[in-house]
Amino acid sequence: MTAPAGADILPMRPEHAAEVAAIHRSVLPESIYSAIGQGFLEYYYRNLLKNDSFFGYVHLADGQVTGFAAATSQSTSVFWRQMAQDGWRIAGVLAQAIARRPATLAAVARGLVFLMTERRAMLPTVNGELLSFAVLPAYRTTELGPDGAVRPTAFFAASAAPVAADLFRATVSELARRNVAELKIMTGASNKASNRFYAKMGCRLVPQQFSAFGEETHLYRGNTRALAGQSAREAAISGAAA
Repeated sequence: MTAPAGADILPMRPEHAAEVAAIHRSVLPESIYSAIGQGFLEYYYRNLLKNDSFFGYVHLADGQVTGFAAATSQSTSVFWRQMAQDGWRIAGVLAQAIARRPATLAAVARGLVFLMTERRAMLPTVNGELLSFAVLPAYRTTELGPDGAVRPTAFFAASAAPVAADLFRATVSELARRNVAELKIMTGASNKASNRFYAKMGCRLVPQQFSAFGEETHLYRGNTRALAGQSAREAAISGAAA
């Protein structure tokens, strides 16, 4: 697994798990994994990295993780394989989370139902999947100013580094390297920023309607080699416009 030359993008490693989990909870508070808690998320990322079909990338600035992308080359089996390999430990971590906060039980139950039902209906023949993707607001390309105007973030103005595009490019390039032809991405229909980003990167919105945990969900798909080229062009355009 490689990262783009000249970028502060590195393969995700177990020592990044705590920071990645914190960003996941901060940027993706609606995620079922965020509801289960920090401890579970740290365990989730640290141990999924032992699964050879799972991989991720992180963006580092001043030695800190500021964004990440996590993906799999075996969408239909990645979670079930992990449960088969590490089921008792996963159960133990979940039990600890529930003991600390009993309301977590409902989130765990919803997550299991989703894995067994709705998730299986979402392009089951597409093996590549971007599982989670988040960048801290200060490290995105733009932000909403106090006057309501969209402007470059201080980080992007100084560095011209399109963190989200770089992370996305690294992910689709790795899937292409693994000979995974197609990628799929789930995102909430109400998440306008994510929907704009995936469309800009060259992904196609699947016309079918899907739901996850009772919420309307958009599903994007794309050819990994084409997406790698498209995201590289978008990154270059963003840098030139800085």
